[in-house]
Amino acid sequence: MKANVNNRVVELKTNATQEKPFKIAIQNEKGLLIGFLQIIDQRRACCPDLIQALTKWRNLSRRSFFTQFEASIERTSKWLNEVVIPSSDRLLFEVLDLSGNSVGQAGLCSISDKEAELDNFIRGEIGGDRALFKHAELALLKWVFFVLDIPLIKLYIFSTNTIPLGNHIALGFQVVAEHSLTTVLENGVLRHMMDTVCGQPVNYKYVKMEMVRSAFDTQ
Repeated sequence: MKANVNNRVVELKTNATQEKPFKIAIQNEKGLLIGFLQIIDQRRACCPDLIQALTKWRNLSRRSFFTQFEASIERTSKWLNEVVIPSSDRLLFEVLDLSGNSVGQAGLCSISDKEAELDNFIRGEIGGDRALFKHAELALLKWVFFVLDIPLIKLYIFSTNTIPLGNHIALGFQVVAEHSLTTVLENGVLRHMMDTVCGQPVNYKYVKMEMVRSAFDTQ
């Protein structure tokens, strides 16, 4: 019987055996090791250096998020420990270069036996292989498809993010929908809303992309 993927998600973040955090190797096209995706478990989520880095990276890439605000240490810590860690359908990884330096993050959300969503892919620091994040995405896709045994991966991206959008297409993702957007600004938080006449219209779309496992088989 297939193991429940959400139980596996909880196990990875609980790390009850007190072992080192779970890692996924990142290899380049020649098969050479260039870094790791390291799970953020409940112990790592309490580390001040990580919380500070995630806060910095969120602010640097604020315009790429559906909900935009000025991140703070307190807000990031609360998000990590009250949203990411307790959730059975969400994982967050640090992207490490070959020297073990944390240079960004990558995430999954809406994880189920049927599908998962790529989320929170951010290069926050200069360092490591130039193609580190391309191969980090490939490593994560491979792990989701063939280890977690999830048959469909989706993501959402603004149509103005043309370079990452093109990169996703090159990896095998297909555009399956485009949603109109409006925004509402309240108390310093800019919120996007899909397919509604409420709020202020914007001139970009929210693009939904998907890849099935058979499309990744050709990579």
